[in-house]
Amino acid sequence: MNGPDLDVLVVGGGVVGVATALAFAHSGCRTGIVDVRARQAMPASGDPYDARVLALTHASVNLFEQIGVWPAMPAGRSGCYEAMEVWDDRSPARVRFEASAFGMPCLGHIVEVTVLQAALESRLAGQVREWRPARLRGLTVLPECVRVDLDGERVEAALLVGADGAASRVRELAGFGWNERDYGEHALVTVVESDWPHGDVARQIFLATGPLALLPLGHARHAALVWTLPEALAAERLALDDASFIATLTRASNGVLGGLRPLTPRATHPLRRGHASEYVAARVALVGDAAHTIHPLAGQGANLGFMDAASLCEVIADARHAGRDPGSRSVLRRYARWRRGENAGMQLAMDGFRWLFNDCGSGGGELWRRGLRTLGMRAFDHAGPLKRALIERATGFSGDLPLLARSAAAQRSEMGAW
Repeated sequence: MNGPDLDVLVVGGGVVGVATALAFAHSGCRTGIVDVRARQAMPASGDPYDARVLALTHASVNLFEQIGVWPAMPAGRSGCYEAMEVWDDRSPARVRFEASAFGMPCLGHIVEVTVLQAALESRLAGQVREWRPARLRGLTVLPECVRVDLDGERVEAALLVGADGAASRVRELAGFGWNERDYGEHALVTVVESDWPHGDVARQIFLATGPLALLPLGHARHAALVWTLPEALAAERLALDDASFIATLTRASNGVLGGLRPLTPRATHPLRRGHASEYVAARVALVGDAAHTIHPLAGQGANLGFMDAASLCEVIADARHAGRDPGSRSVLRRYARWRRGENAGMQLAMDGFRWLFNDCGSGGGELWRRGLRTLGMRAFDHAGPLKRALIERATGFSGDLPLLARSAAAQRSEMGAW
């Protein structure tokens, strides 16, 4: 009997989905991808910014270098931040850390979603079979493969990967549960031009209503704004005329970069935390937002998804090398054990930070919470080795990283150990 058409079929063509497909193709798997959208063209140098940005860790960038995507990123459309400043608007607490102090070239990269999407898609041709635009209509798990029904076509694969977002159709059809919590907050996003250069410094101000982040882009006076607000207040800010919004934003940012003027239309996105009851079943696995969603205050959401992709790819490659069925539940459980604890831990950490810094609805505990913030931030700023360890973990320099997400030097060391 003939085997399935593909080794791996990825459903979902966002940045995590395309990265997943490319990682599997890089490892030698016959790979396909399904998405409801057509391919996206790379924005020209003079095109408007995309207000949706990602803060990429070094681990994510290592992955993109390995699968050949990073060289396709156009110059001038991303920012490399060399320092970060975090402070509490209601106390003297302030933390600053610089890449040079930890021997790093930078702390991370700020990239537009559309630019990264186009760079990823530019690598698909010749490596990954594409069904797009196409919609997943149904799936049937068989002993030897999973059979997927698309728009008028049927495809079989040894493994189906759901990378189709928080409203995942794969997750629904596979019968996985989904535990979700609405934060009652929205992220207001736009790109702003400032009076003063950002100096390649990422800044985050914790206001009583939520964090306001200014993330440096490639232009010296352009930054991405991510402003977390209660839902009703976000709607009010969105409805302001430009002059009123500029005044409100400049005041909220403490004038840290002088006046701030939006370069793109404002938009808001609801914030929710979600976690799938299971990551895997026989011949089915979830990655990215299909498996978990997280509060954006530390910019870790997409990075967790990229690590899911690289980890799943490593687990499958190891199984294939050992002659095991890569779609079996016993193989896929290794991936679930690897990533579920990591993702749940990051969710809990972000919820803890949100509770500590958000005074909205705190029931009169603002003073002691403010004191705790001040004490904690000052202690962290003088923590020495602990500070270094936490920053290396947050920036993707350390941790239980899959091989594709490690630096070339780390990979050589790993291979030498064998």
